[in-house]
Amino acid sequence: MKNKFIVFAFIASVTACFGDFLVMFILGSYYPGYSQLRDSMSGLGATVSPVSLEMSVWWVIVGVLLTLFGVGFGVTFSKDSRARIAAWLIAIYGLGEGVGSGLFPADYIGDKLTFIGWVHDAIGGIGIAGIFFLPLVLLPFFKKNGDPKFFKLSIFVFTLGFLFLLLFGIARLDYFVNSFIASYKGLWQRLLMLNYYIFIIALALFMLKNKPKSQI
Repeated sequence: MKNKFIVFAFIASVTACFGDFLVMFILGSYYPGYSQLRDSMSGLGATVSPVSLEMSVWWVIVGVLLTLFGVGFGVTFSKDSRARIAAWLIAIYGLGEGVGSGLFPADYIGDKLTFIGWVHDAIGGIGIAGIFFLPLVLLPFFKKNGDPKFFKLSIFVFTLGFLFLLLFGIARLDYFVNSFIASYKGLWQRLLMLNYYIFIIALALFMLKNKPKSQI
């Protein structure tokens, strides 16, 4: 039973990561004037978006799927404290950036966020913080388990994550509104997500490979 849940958690993670980009691309094509490269992902779920409901429902689904993956990762490596912390960080990301974004749209009045919009940013920010520090938390875990490839991957993902998060943060500042960086706000955000989604899938494969062999 335990192994079946771990396999299910693996499927959940892959579905969430691949599905998120696919669904955003498809729904974005139904939003006149929306640019995948220039506009943030939150715009798809805003109340003014023609695909707001569909996008919001999907984000809740993604959040639940990633939370299930976090639980599965924690179950697989329950004896390691770092892995348990990592499981919580994955769940925080799923609940914050996924479920939170789905339930609280990034709405604006003019050029200012509404209260719900502020809640969206706050919860989403907590979720991003969870996934941002995930590779760092797992460094001692991979070093302890003698896996140099995943140790190096964690460093690489954290470095890229820092770069893309910095670019996305700069792009949202009013001071840089007319800059090249601000023009491609959607690109930086999507590269940020792609970076961590690849890492999540890699973790899911690692989890699947190391599931308990004695369980039925």
